[in-house]
Amino acid sequence: MQDGNFTERDLVSFGEYLLSEKREQRIRQSSIENPDGPSYEDQKGYVHDADIQNWLHENKKDAEQK
Repeated sequence: MQDGNFTERDLVSFGEYLLSEKREQRIRQSSIENPDGPSYEDQKGYVHDADIQNWLHENKKDAEQK
């Protein structure tokens, strides 16, 4: 990602994140911590702002390690 523009590689990486076990664990944890909020099934079926932020955070950590 450069200057807020996403490359094809970035988009594929984000798609992989959406399908990842890490995202699933975060959604499950959120459902446990917020039992009155949306169900696990409802959360998993949609892309949320938090997904983008979590993916950006993960990619930033990965880039810093390289």
